[in-house]
Amino acid sequence: MNSPSSLQQRALAAIPAPAPQYRKPPLTLGRLYYLIYHAPKAALQKGPRKIVRGWFGKRRLAQALPEIKFPTPSKPSDEKPISIHVLSGARYLAEACLLTHSLAHAANRPVAPSLYDDGTLTADDCNLLRDKLPNATLLLRAEIEQRLAESLPESRFPCLRRLRPTYPHIRKLTDIHLFPGNWKLVSDADILFFTSPNELLEHLSAPRACHMVDIAPAYGVPQASLEALAGRSVHPKINVGLCHLPSQQLDWEFIEYCAVTLLATHGFSYYLEQALSAIILARLDAAPLNPTDYVVYPNLAVARQATVPAMHYVDDSRAYYYDFAWKQMLARSGAKR
Repeated sequence: MNSPSSLQQRALAAIPAPAPQYRKPPLTLGRLYYLIYHAPKAALQKGPRKIVRGWFGKRRLAQALPEIKFPTPSKPSDEKPISIHVLSGARYLAEACLLTHSLAHAANRPVAPSLYDDGTLTADDCNLLRDKLPNATLLLRAEIEQRLAESLPESRFPCLRRLRPTYPHIRKLTDIHLFPGNWKLVSDADILFFTSPNELLEHLSAPRACHMVDIAPAYGVPQASLEALAGRSVHPKINVGLCHLPSQQLDWEFIEYCAVTLLATHGFSYYLEQALSAIILARLDAAPLNPTDYVVYPNLAVARQATVPAMHYVDDSRAYYYDFAWKQMLARSGAKR
């Protein structure tokens, strides 16, 4: 039988070493082989035209952002603004603005975003965000690190803390849910809303935990391992692009234990944060959002129509986001460029 200390040692050993955030890796032989062989092969499989159009679209969006004027919701509302929590950074300024604006337009209500610095926001980035999102609260790196030191000290949570520098996805749990407030709607930046998200709004007002549904299981570990930790069945295809959770009910000792167990048993996975969230959501009896309304990985026809409440543009469907979806959403909402 493995002792707790040996499990922890194996878990910590499985965590990759930190890399400089958002910098190009050194040009090693392995990296050169990837650039010459694997990257072109993947591009051919996905479709070079789609990739090129998406790349140029992302550049156009970044260039257009300073001039975009976002209108306020057309119908005055005495309801409190919708709160949404987003891990953001220098590379995703436009996406954070479009996410917020699209939700406000679709729900016809004000939205108050809380944006959590991934460590890359500059003073100019913050000024731009405050200009475009006057209702926004910015949680910057120093404040987040102080909160971590107080509420999630490395001496008690070595696994979660060691994951942060090397695995930014874990910050959607560790950073966002440590701050005051109970129920939080956490969103990825690459989501756009198009029609009224009634089902989501019902879960926010109830309140009840909820999540999007993926197109396939994406946990990086066997589902049986998640269910053994959760002590109950786990939805087979949870996607945490949109995830509503009660921060004050999260048991951080249990989350640390789950992270240690999964890492020690199965090694590191890109989907670890989604696996941990799946365990938490199962224990909360979370509701899956209707996958035909809250679409993960839309195909071209669905993306072009944009008649659903929300779309999560994961993987190569992100090319649709940058090629035409952001312009489509702005045109419908009356935003001016």
